[in-house]
Amino acid sequence: MIPGFYKDQKLHLLEDPMQQYTVMKVEENAVDYRHKIERFTDVEGAKKLLGEGWPNKKS
Repeated sequence: MIPGFYKDQKLHLLEDPMQQYTVMKVEENAVDYRHKIERFTDVEGAKKLLGEGWPNKKS
């Protein structure tokens, strides 16, 4: 699990690793990430949805 978020961190969605994100900005109760420039305001919930790094593609 992700202990915290930081700028330029690489993330992927656990249920769909093809959904990859880069953290743009971190605030006390929110995280902006690049995909369509979206924001997580439930940071604890986000930690359960996201994995750190981009997983290797399995061919």
